Formats: sequence, C-alpha cells, structure tokens
Amino acid sequence: MVKLPLVGPAYKLRAQSMSCQNCINWYPQTIEYPNGSRVAALIPTPGLKRIFEGDQASVRCLHVLSNGDLIAVIGKRLYHSKSSKFELVELSQISALGTVRIADNGQVALIVNGTYTYALDMLTLTIERLSGSTIPRSTHVLFLDGRFVLNKFGTGQFYWSNLYSTKIDALSYATAESTPDNITASITFNRELWLFGAQSVERYYGTGSSNAPFARLSGGAMAFGCVAPDSIVSLSTGVIWLGVSEFGGHQIVMSAGGVPERISTHAIEEAISVYSKTTDAMAYAYQQEGHVFYVISFPSANATFCFDVSTGLWHQRSFANAQGLHERHRSQHHAFFRNMHIVGDYRNGKLYDLDNHTFTDDGELILRERTAQAVNTEGALTRFNKLEIVCETGFGVEKKETPDPKPPEPIGCEGAIDSCTLGYISAYGFYGLAINGVEITESTSFYNNQDGRDLQAILKQDFEVDLIPFDINMNPTTNLNLIEISRFKNMTKQFVKIEITILDANDIDQVYEPINPTFEPSSYTFCLAPAE
Repeated sequence: MVKLPLVGPAYKLRAQSMSCQNCINWYPQTIEYPNGSRVAALIPTPGLKRIFEGDQASVRCLHVLSNGDLIAVIGKRLYHSKSSKFELVELSQISALGTVRIADNGQVALIVNGTYTYALDMLTLTIERLSGSTIPRSTHVLFLDGRFVLNKFGTGQFYWSNLYSTKIDALSYATAESTPDNITASITFNRELWLFGAQSVERYYGTGSSNAPFARLSGGAMAFGCVAPDSIVSLSTGVIWLGVSEFGGHQIVMSAGGVPERISTHAIEEAISVYSKTTDAMAYAYQQEGHVFYVISFPSANATFCFDVSTGLWHQRSFANAQGLHERHRSQHHAFFRNMHIVGDYRNGKLYDLDNHTFTDDGELILRERTAQAVNTEGALTRFNKLEIVCETGFGVEKKETPDPKPPEPIGCEGAIDSCTLGYISAYGFYGLAINGVEITESTSFYNNQDGRDLQAILKQDFEVDLIPFDINMNPTTNLNLIEISRFKNMTKQFVKIEITILDANDIDQVYEPINPTFEPSSYTFCLAPAE
C-alpha cells in the first residue's frame, strides 16, 4: 500500500510538479531514536494569548534585564515590570518609531533607537537622555567584558565605554576594516563581538587592554554580509541571519564562528527572491518543548517563515485576516519572562503569551494548512480506495469550572434538610444507631464504647455529623451520652441517612421537628440533606 506523504515541511517550488508542499501553522515533529530520526507528525503551532494592551502602535522592543526585570517599548512608551510579577508600568517615552535595543551592566541600562541614547537607572528607574559629542548615534548596543559597545550609524566605527560606566572617551573607538562597508548591526556570541555589514562580518575578542579592549580575531572576517539587520539572532549554537554574498542571492545562514552554513532551502530562497524588499526582514528565536525556532517575517511581502533548528525543517506561520487569507504572523520581538514566551504585535500594541495550550490568535481562528507532496507512481494509474488519517482531537477545549453535581437523594430522603432535632425516643430503653448503614453501638449510653470516644466524637470524626444535645427546656447541654433531645446536623456535601432502631422500650415519646420520618414500632429513620 502506498503511503501518502501527508507529514512534512514547507517546500513549495514554482514548478509544483517537483514540489508543492505547504505547511502553514504546523511544524513537523520527529521521533528520536539512537540511529537517527524520522518525521512522524504535524504539531500545531502555538496560539496568541493576550496579556497586555498598549497604544495602537507597533511593539518596538521586548528585553529582559540582567536583574530579571522586563522592559517593553510600545509606540513611544517605555514600560517596566519587576521580575516578581508581570505588571507593566509606564516609565517614560522613547522617540522615533524604529526598533529599540537595550543592554545593561547590572546597574544602568543603555537604550538606543538609531537617534538618541538613553540611560535607565535600574535601581531608581529614572531615565535620562545622554548627549555630547562622544555619544554616537547608534542603532545597536551590547555589553561585553565590562563595557558598553555601540556602533556609529552610517559609518564603520564602533565605540566602547569605560569599565562599568556609561562614559565614552573621544578616542574609545575602532573601525571594522576588512571591507569598506558600514556597520549595520552588532551582536555577541560566545563572548565575541560580531560586527555586521552589507558585505562582510567581522569577529572581535576582548584583549583586556584599557587602551584597545577589542581586537579582530585572526581569520575572523567573513565575506558574507547581512541584508536585514533585524534578521540577526544569536542562539547558543550559532548566529542566524539573512545574508548575501558578493555573488548575490538571498540565503538564510547560520554560523558558530566558521564559514556560514546555508540553512534556507531552494524553496525558501525562491520565495524570497521575488520579494520587492527584504531589508526590512525581522526575526526572533525562542525555545519550547525541546524545539528551537527561528521566526523571520518579511513585512513588505506579508509573509512569515520559521526554521526549527532542532529538526532542520522549515514551516510557515500566519495570521488569518478578515477575508480568511494568510498574512504575516502578528508577532515580533520576543522575551522569555516568568515562564512566558512574550511576543509583541507589530500592529496594535498588544503583548501575547506564545502558548501551546491556546488554540486561537487572541480569539481569532488559526488557519492551518498542509499540502502534501505529489505521489510518484511513475506514470501508472493508481486508485486510492481508502484514506486513513491518524490524528489526536479534542485538545484546546477549555474546561469550565462547574460546581459538583448535587448528589442523588436516597429513597425516602425527598425534602430532607441539613438538621433534625429529636425528643425522647424511649423511656429507659435501649436502641441502636446506624449512620449510612454503619452501626455505631447498641446502648443508651456511649461512654463505654470500644474505642473510648463519646457519641459526639464518633459522629464528628467518622461521619462529619454534629450532635448538639439539649436539656428538657431545649437549651444546649454537655450531656453527650444520649441521642434523645439532640440535634443532628449534616456538615458534609452528601446525604446522610440516620436509622434508630428500638431494641427495648417501655414507651415511645415525642419527636421534635420530624422531617420525612419513616416511623415504625421498632425503628425511626430520617435523612439529612447536604450542607449548603
């Protein structure tokens, strides 16, 4: 029997006779075993659970400081949340509208936006804009070996601060010189400084010298530039970015320090090649359930692709618009905070938790699509009389908390209430007492029962029934021996059936507040309803 390849990655070429695979809002899951792995299932991508809503503007930054606090920039507003609780409070405003980047030294955080540089005191949460001829106009900032490092926009220069300070001396700069392109981005990886240009990447290390704290690694230049500065993500295993070489082409590559390795496929590169603009590509990465995902969006093309570093397979992600069509996924920027994968909306200022147990995008339907590859029958006519798809259904149905159903009433307990007061049952006689069919003892006195407990203790401890004795005037008393002139009160959530059997009696006396009793010459039965 031919197996249809329903499970697989996104790999759609223009020549769809070669490959027509769509995989949108699913990601391929592999089964790992000692000698390799195989693709086994399609897993739904997480939904968006709204956790905060700011101004109707783009989310420009999400960043967790070294003390665990969260910083978010939505539109022009700068928000802060302490590490102990997710509660964003507006601190100040950040100018411009582009991406904001943040780095800190444990005491002060520097914030850059391509126009101005701000310093945030992490203790007092006060913010000031830095000025002066030595403060470069920067798009990127990072902290490495005790110093802040900033690029100077539109040049090949990068500056560094004094040790654990925001002060920058006039001569504290160097120039990336392997190629004449300008520095467009910078990141840190394995305690190295990586400087990206349109044509090259240069790697620097810390020297420990106060005069020249950074020097270029021997052989640390790569002739493979970066097309989109916002596409660069540093992972524990390497750096990923949308690159281009002197020979052209757009490829998504990954490098741990050596020659960049291509991770994009021909299908992905074919799709990117027709986009009118790629310099605006934006990416973030996150790790969830053992998968490391690199999510890259192309705003101008309204498309989002995702690379699973763990399996090496690609899929697409999307948001279903009002017309039911796929468009770019709403998430951009990411921060892992208080066990939440927080992402920001590029359009409306909302923050979401990227949650595997949420099955909508902020209440909107997630449109999932899979187009399997064509089955090659070598020209032979093939008929499929049966199609079997194995899937697990029912996930995501929210369980609504409902009160426990009222327990069924035992026969003869209709209309019972939660307490019943008895008068004299027998005159100088003996009787037996049973609770829910369990016999307690046979006597008018319960001081001499086998375990030494009085009747009140037995009922309270074993059956959660309160026994409140009264005197002849119906006043509470401390006589715990008799069930006569006593009130039984049900403290449980179930019906309690009480049976009193007359064993030997000279006379049957009055009964107070009889409640649906079953009275016979030799027995007295009543029910207590569940406590409210």
